[in-house]
Amino acid sequence: MKYIHSKETLEIPEGVKIHIKTRTVTVEGPRGENSPPNYSNRARRQHSLTRMVGKLTKDLGHLSVSFSHPKQNIINIELHHGTRKNVATLRTVRTLINNMIIGVTKGFRYKMRYVYAHFPINVNIEKDNETGLYDVEIRCVLP
Repeated sequence: MKYIHSKETLEIPEGVKIHIKTRTVTVEGPRGENSPPNYSNRARRQHSLTRMVGKLTKDLGHLSVSFSHPKQNIINIELHHGTRKNVATLRTVRTLINNMIIGVTKGFRYKMRYVYAHFPINVNIEKDNETGLYDVEIRCVLP
């Protein structure tokens, strides 16, 4: 069975800008700065993992949804003539964009738990004085 028209609505909070061009979604917010600072290659990789930049980009070109912007703080995500699985992608797209909005406003905290069964694991966390970022070193001793 095909659904003629399906639509999801997403509200944009104040202080967040969303740009959509050819199904590439860019969300900018108050968290962090707009471009990463000039670090060495190693620090740049670590910086991109921490997501401290106030600009997140997601390419949704593989999904056949259309976006519209009827009001200043509302985005409509629409799908025409979709099956049940295609309609399920609407809520997925809305959730992805909502998670990006949360990331640029509140941020995320990742917790890592390590467990070993037989071979012991050593974990060292050190702060780099140059960049202010943390290095995580995981050592597993195998016989």
